[in-house]
Amino acid sequence: MKTRTSLLRTLLLVLLGTMLGTMKVWAAEAYVYVADNDKTTLHFYNDNSRSARSQTGETYDLNTGDNRPIWTNASDYQETIKTVEFHQEITPTTTYMWFAYLKNLTQIKNFYLLNTSQVTKMGMMFYQCSSLESLNFTSDNPKADGPNATNTDHFSTANVTNMYAMFSGCTGLRSLNLSGWWANSLLNTSYMFQGCSNLQIITLGREDIQGYNSGWNTGLASTMEHMFDGCTSLRSIYVGSNFTVAGVFKSTSMFLGCTSLIGGSGTTYNSNHVDKEYAHVDGGTSNPGYFRQENTPSYAVLSTDGTKLTFYCDWTKTLKEGTFYRLGDSEYPGWFDAHETITTGEIDASFQAARPLSPPAPFRGRGRISLWVGRKRELNIRVHPRHISRSGSSPSSVPVCRRSLSSSSEKRPGL
Repeated sequence: MKTRTSLLRTLLLVLLGTMLGTMKVWAAEAYVYVADNDKTTLHFYNDNSRSARSQTGETYDLNTGDNRPIWTNASDYQETIKTVEFHQEITPTTTYMWFAYLKNLTQIKNFYLLNTSQVTKMGMMFYQCSSLESLNFTSDNPKADGPNATNTDHFSTANVTNMYAMFSGCTGLRSLNLSGWWANSLLNTSYMFQGCSNLQIITLGREDIQGYNSGWNTGLASTMEHMFDGCTSLRSIYVGSNFTVAGVFKSTSMFLGCTSLIGGSGTTYNSNHVDKEYAHVDGGTSNPGYFRQENTPSYAVLSTDGTKLTFYCDWTKTLKEGTFYRLGDSEYPGWFDAHETITTGEIDASFQAARPLSPPAPFRGRGRISLWVGRKRELNIRVHPRHISRSGSSPSSVPVCRRSLSSSSEKRPGL
């Protein structure tokens, strides 16, 4: 009996060991792969096929902390890699130097599969990627798909403390929208955009509905020296109200060589003011600064069936469906051509943030907005008088309103 029990115990141990060994073999792991017969693509995988792929190319462990990725040490990759492709979701703890020195890199496929929620270091991530002409980090389009889509729920900067020289030497970039980055743990942005000589616009934040800030929160930042150094084409830097340099004690040459830079109220580059002194929203001659604050866009959306026109003032345009119209572009709005099909209209609650500088002619009146959509119909909105003129808006500015529009049979004068 004891012999039988001992035998069964032995068999169970062997079976358990086999199962554990199999689990180890089949466990998914994150790694980088470059095929022997195609050294133009850097592949990121998170699967159980590393052993098989190692027979047809080189595989590399993901780096940790401030350790340089092994694949960036290969000098031939610096010349040959043109594409980075993510095949499964990757959740690293660092992206330090991931694409550094890949001077011929032109595209990143399936970028949304990079989940940076646990990343603390992004220093030199795109260092010297001189052939990259665009990077999509925008938070406006989380539904986007396709090879170059970016899901910003995955590309989180909430825990990132270091962005040292992240884009330094990216001479192909002309604009960067980083306004979806909260960056509330950020300590170091030194040399972040240094040498980006063709970069013209950088968006680090923006004011959303009723002053809500969707941009960088730099309250913990302490080092910003040479941050924009050598950005000779840079004209505009947009920030939100949470971008502050109050705690920054190293800002030497922060704006050195930014000779094209113009603040929101017209302040131009001054070589005597290249540290954090002018690192705030431009207040004109009384408080000169190099930054601008971007206003929330107002626009109209015509439904896909052409029957409903809705007005918004927010940053979620790409989440909506229909035909889009900017406000104030011409004397008569673009939706005028759809006057035969529009039957209803609506002012979204977000439109109370709208302050168009040049409202279109069809918005008239102190007590209401008259929106002309055709020869025979007018969409009327009753507006409370207190909304007509505030925050510096003139009586002719588009008022605040939440009410629905109703169809009317009134005729337009002169038509």
